[in-house]
Amino acid sequence: MILKSKVIHNMKIDFNEIEPMTIPGMNGGIGMMTAKMYNDENYRIIPTTIHTGGSIGSHRLRRMGRKVDKFR
Repeated sequence: MILKSKVIHNMKIDFNEIEPMTIPGMNGGIGMMTAKMYNDENYRIIPTTIHTGGSIGSHRLRRMGRKVDKFR
């Protein structure tokens, strides 16, 4: 049996310092969405606000970087 060690990363991100961007029709959706995006080599964190009447389209479920054949 092979055990994998789990590394816990402690990070502090001040989303008040990140400029928001407004994105129209994300992933084939309608309307507008505002996001404050944080990306590094390990993480992608995207707090979003979907504006009234908008949607962000359909998404495929991913597990461990692999596509899963179910819509969520």
